[in-house]
Amino acid sequence: MTNKQIVDYVKQNLSLGFSIEKIKKTLLDVGWQEHEVDDAINEARGISSGKVTPPLPEKSSQKTSVLAILSLIFAFLFFPLGLILGIIALSEIKKNPNLKGKGIAIAGIIISLIFIISLLFLLVIGYSAYSGFLTPSTYLPSECTLPVGLSCNDFSIVSGNPGSISLTIENGMGSGIMIRSIEITDNINYDCYIDLKKESPGGPEIYKGLDGWHLPNGEEKTINIVCHVEKTNTKTKGDIILTYCEEYSYDRVSNNDECETFTRTIEGEILTNIK
Repeated sequence: MTNKQIVDYVKQNLSLGFSIEKIKKTLLDVGWQEHEVDDAINEARGISSGKVTPPLPEKSSQKTSVLAILSLIFAFLFFPLGLILGIIALSEIKKNPNLKGKGIAIAGIIISLIFIISLLFLLVIGYSAYSGFLTPSTYLPSECTLPVGLSCNDFSIVSGNPGSISLTIENGMGSGIMIRSIEITDNINYDCYIDLKKESPGGPEIYKGLDGWHLPNGEEKTINIVCHVEKTNTKTKGDIILTYCEEYSYDRVSNNDECETFTRTIEGEILTNIK
């Protein structure tokens, strides 16, 4: 069916003396299809009136991109797909002027990126917590502390089953002592105990009738406690519980129970990595 707008235009310009070729070129330049122009020229040829501006073709109605809408929906349901659909939708809208929804696609992309960045942030936090980067003790110096008078000059914890905890203790209490037992525990990675009345380094030791681990005043000795120790990624903090009694200046072989009666307990801490 011939378009009346084009027919009227052709009629009026023919009356002004414009050639068919010029009229056709003008109509094609503004967007009309060639078959529409040819039909209108055939109908209008020989009829003329006044000059008019060539009619513009009617714009087709725009439709919203389905991909843009899906991008916004999946931004909340499955954000990686929402991001991909949003990018594809923007490319599609750019190529096709009859599509709209650019703002929707951008919103889908932004929301998807927010969720992706949030997830990555949580993963980094989780990994850091697992690996110990966020554990305050990770950044503290290794140390072994005992009450005034005793010094922990060297220490180490080795994992394994059995593992071991080694302590080098110096006595500065003013008199010698008989250490009766040492317990070191953090209740999770290890729980180590040694009865020094039976397991003194080098075998059972008796000093002036007392059994235990003899540590003279001003000297240091090393004790190695064998026990099960779990490996960790962070520094571990343990409690040291040490029992002892003062050495006697004369033999009391028959009164060893007096050391039991006057046994003292002191507590310290150890903070270090488990090797």
